[in-house]
Amino acid sequence: MQDAALKALEIINEYEEGICSQDRVAIELADYIKKFGSPIIYERKVVFVYLGFARKVCVAGDWNGWNPHVDTMQRIGITPVFYLVKEFPLDARLEYKFIVNGKRILDPYNPLVVRDKFEPNSELRMPEYKLPEFLSYAPILSGKIHDLSAHFNRIVKVYTPPGYEYAERKYPLIIVNDGSDYLKYAKINRALDFLISTGKIEPLIAVLVDPLDRIREYSLNRDYADFLVYDVLRFVKSRYNIVEDENKYCILGASLGGLYALYTALLYPTIFGCCISQSGAFLKVGELSSFGIVFEHDIFDIVKKYDGRPLKVVLEWGAYECVAEVDFAERNKKVFKLLKAKNFAVYHYSINQGHNWFNWRDSLPQALEVIFGI
Repeated sequence: MQDAALKALEIINEYEEGICSQDRVAIELADYIKKFGSPIIYERKVVFVYLGFARKVCVAGDWNGWNPHVDTMQRIGITPVFYLVKEFPLDARLEYKFIVNGKRILDPYNPLVVRDKFEPNSELRMPEYKLPEFLSYAPILSGKIHDLSAHFNRIVKVYTPPGYEYAERKYPLIIVNDGSDYLKYAKINRALDFLISTGKIEPLIAVLVDPLDRIREYSLNRDYADFLVYDVLRFVKSRYNIVEDENKYCILGASLGGLYALYTALLYPTIFGCCISQSGAFLKVGELSSFGIVFEHDIFDIVKKYDGRPLKVVLEWGAYECVAEVDFAERNKKVFKLLKAKNFAVYHYSINQGHNWFNWRDSLPQALEVIFGI
């Protein structure tokens, strides 16, 4: 397969140099994707191929901020074959779609399709990308999920670690924003089972909370932070064996939930000693107001004015995180510098992925090890 991929790239080079006919390169590329699937991958090079007559074909994906006009595919002469050559890091995992005459479609010859809470996308896995180990791990004992939704009139669940019901000890706590999404898409319960069972982190209790109105509650709405602290946390502490040590209390979230995780920790530094923000949507006042996101203050001002104790914070983001023309990777780097200047124990890392739940799934174990590692 690699020999065939190299041959396809060589033929494209020959075609672009004018020493290979359009018929030959079109036939070679069509034969390749019909036999091996799309896209064509050789080392860092990727060739996207579309078969079919069209006025214009583009590729929109994580790397170009899903802009439907940037990466236009080249039609091979008068044939119904279009192609685009790109280059990515060897361990990248990226999502994309073809834009055919203005219509978004999956890559017809790519069998890898990812489905999270949004629309399905075609998936590109570069040669050194690996699925997280916990997805294939089968623990002898698994944690349990307890449903507390009836008490709060919203979805609230609690994860207790393997053996919790038999142990006479108290446990660290993590509150998880967008709890159902972390269960369904990031597989947080399986990640915790794996990390605990293999001795990578200490056993802990996770409280998984869903917002009723994600945009309103995560738009730096203090009422929601009060609800997490005075309603959820107090109730859970009355029912479960949780340590009385704020340095063992963490709050986790992704995107707007990641923004809100940091916001809540800064509001209540005597409650939460730790925070994990994955791809925090660190927006400025007025940005994305058309989406209903309205801030009176942004996180940058809040951090600058913060005068509480330094906290332990993990910031994770993808290298390809331009969303609605906002570069979240750059925003996370700015927040990192601000927190560092406040003497926070702040850790950061980036992976070669985009702004989606599979990024947050893949990077979650590393963040949990930083906070709860043994």
